Amino acid sequence: MRARSGDPRGHLSGEAIVFSGDLSLPREDAANMAARAGCRVMTTVGYKTTIVVVGGQDMSTLTDTDKSSKHRKAESLAAEGYAIRIIGEREFRSMLTKA
Repeated sequence: MRARSGDPRGHLSGEAIVFSGDLSLPREDAANMAARAGCRVMTTVGYKTTIVVVGGQDMSTLTDTDKSSKHRKAESLAAEGYAIRIIGEREFRSMLTKA
């Protein structure tokens, strides 16, 4: 997957999103949907990341060893005070429909 700019007119403009884990749809499709909604799609978690979408797992049951490196990096940055939301695919899809 490649990084892409978000539509500045989208209702999620200003968000920077990263996908981690297996999604129920192709990652390219998820990235395109996010970009149309205004998110800048990134390939790695960093200081400018605002949303990490974790797919394929029940996040409430994950242990540290079950989490991807992107998930752990997002948690580390959030613990340092960066505004990063870690969400599941269901919440991501819900965000896309709220305009």
